[in-house]
Amino acid sequence: YYNGIHGHFNVLRHFTVFPTAKYIACVRHPVERIISQYLHELNDDGSDSYFHKDIKSGRMSIVDFAEQDGVGNGMHVHVKGISLEDFDLLLLSENMLQSLFLLNYVIGDMSIPKHFGKPPLLPRENTRAQRSIDQEFDQQTRGEIYLRAPLDVEIYRKASELFAEKARKYT
Repeated sequence: YYNGIHGHFNVLRHFTVFPTAKYIACVRHPVERIISQYLHELNDDGSDSYFHKDIKSGRMSIVDFAEQDGVGNGMHVHVKGISLEDFDLLLLSENMLQSLFLLNYVIGDMSIPKHFGKPPLLPRENTRAQRSIDQEFDQQTRGEIYLRAPLDVEIYRKASELFAEKARKYT
């Protein structure tokens, strides 16, 4: 038996095998997620994604990237098939510490102080400072990205509401 299965795949992948499992997803603001994914592709020398060469060569802008299926609608692709209300917990990347405490309530004692110290200090990995190529995106570009991610914008809005409800309930 598994204690947990995680990854970047549609939630229904294991639903028929584990119908009584707790379903938890971590969502991130769509614009920040798309920018992060774009910068990851820009800095990754070994990616085999179909758009990697176009990003590296400069033929695909971040706005064009946001229009790709599975990018601008990436969260939608992963949670499609289960109502957000039916998830046991939706975590927010932008509020990871509170997400960790809510996860502790939902799945049981995770010994947070043992793993993260007291007070908890979360590790920061894959930060922009570690990337050899970095770009900043102005508000106009961010607005264009936002317009190309309407499904994920709505998912993030709803997930933020549900997160706040859980936070009020458990903290």
